[in-house]
Amino acid sequence: MSVGPSPWVLASGSPRRRALLSGAGARFDVKAVDIDETPQAGEDPLAYCQRMAETKARVGAERLGDGRVTLGSDTVVVLDGQILGKPRDESHARDMLTSLSGRRHAVVSAWALASGPRLLRLDHRVSDVSFRTLTTEEVRTYVETGEPMDKAGAYGIQGYGGALVEGFSGDFSTIIGLPLSPVLDDLVAAQAEPAPVSAVARRAAIIRGRIAAACDGIARSASEVVLVGASKSQPL
Repeated sequence: MSVGPSPWVLASGSPRRRALLSGAGARFDVKAVDIDETPQAGEDPLAYCQRMAETKARVGAERLGDGRVTLGSDTVVVLDGQILGKPRDESHARDMLTSLSGRRHAVVSAWALASGPRLLRLDHRVSDVSFRTLTTEEVRTYVETGEPMDKAGAYGIQGYGGALVEGFSGDFSTIIGLPLSPVLDDLVAAQAEPAPVSAVARRAAIIRGRIAAACDGIARSASEVVLVGASKSQPL
């Protein structure tokens, strides 16, 4: 029996974003889009992040041409008002991590939904992250894992990079790369995802998404993790 296309499409989704969404039970296809990601002169980090998310969504929807909802997203690490993108090489990654050591920075994640020529939604969330004071050896050892090389700011909080973090405020999935709860709400509003049967079901889906992203970050399978819940007031 043939299976039709998924109800919506993720434009150029990173592995961690795909893990977040699929772990939460979302069903989607992935469409690679090639866009110019160079910041414009004088462009602030939030404007840049939103422009990237919108451009990915619009380009993906245009190239699909079938009217399905397309999700585009982007995440940037911001320190002293400057965007820290992906490191060019290991030396650059070490420099980035050293600059973050013992300091607080912001993580901005934006997302956009498009269908055909229409932009359905553009929004963002911001979380703050504080790093421990890192030794030169800790920075070197972490960079040698290879994890920082495809991450904005040269770290992944869901993987080995979590050991560098002293604390954070805001939504954890925003730091991973996609604010899972509001994105799922927007997909439901666009009729691209079914509504959750209950608040508990939605919360469990978000937790499963985070578990999947964490497992992906350390090359483990989410099937190895058993999620157990207990509630005094709501049936599970």
